[in-house]
This record gives sequence, C-alpha cells and structure tokens, in this order.
Amino acid sequence: MIVSLVACQAAAVAQESVQKQFVGTWELRSLMIHAADGSVKPLWDEHPVGRLIYDAQGRMFGLLMPEARNQADGRTIPEALQGDVVGYYGTYVIDTTRQVVTHRVLASVRASESGAMERSYVLQDGQLTLTARGTRDGAPVAYVLTWRRLER
Repeated sequence: MIVSLVACQAAAVAQESVQKQFVGTWELRSLMIHAADGSVKPLWDEHPVGRLIYDAQGRMFGLLMPEARNQADGRTIPEALQGDVVGYYGTYVIDTTRQVVTHRVLASVRASESGAMERSYVLQDGQLTLTARGTRDGAPVAYVLTWRRLER
C-alpha cells in the first residue's frame, strides 16, 4: 500500500513538473509533413507564423498560418490563401505516461480542428515539439510542429 501511494505521489509530481514546462507562450518555428514514404516537407512555407499559449489553469490558444497569409501589415492576400489558417482555443490535459497533450477545442475557425485532439510531445531545451497524426491526399502523415518558448 505504501509503495502504491509513493508511486501515485511520484506520478503527480511528474505531471505537475511537465505542466509547468508547458505554461507560457510559444512561437512556431516550423510545421513539417512527414509522409509514410519517408519524405519530409513544409506544410506551407519555410517560415510559418504562429503562437501557442498554455496557462496554468489548463486553458490554451493557438493561431498559425503561412507567412504569406499574415495580414498584420494591412496588405491584402490572394483568395487562395484565405483558408490557410489554423486557429482555436480550449482546454488542455497532459498525459505524462503516454507523453500526449490533448487539446479540447471550444471554438475553432475550421471544422477539422474540433473535439479532442491528441498531440504527442517532446519538451527539450526551451523547445516544444508536437506531433499530430493524420492523412493528406488519402495517405497517412505526421504533422510535426516545432515551437520555441517566448516567455513563461
């Protein structure tokens, strides 16, 4: 009984430690598609823009797009780029045993980002790598997003 209590306490401490590492603002550095044939290429371009924010209360927000889609400077963009944006917010839960963060979406700009979305994670040296499994053109792919910490 004491052994299981100690194990539960250790798991809770590990969970809290990982959650603290997630909390803060992250800047998107790359978004790559890894195909089943071993090929790797950027989803949009070499310099996507984005922010991902996790808070200590379990809330999160994410917005990302290709650099050419960013209209912050007031320019207009071609109609073809209008749909190239991912934006949603909600809550998150971390499973340290599986090394998975689950985003539970409350509002989104696209139906493909809805419900509970699982991402495997790696936290290392101020960098967060999230990997999402999916399909593209009918084939299985992994979307690998690399984020750099901006602040806590």
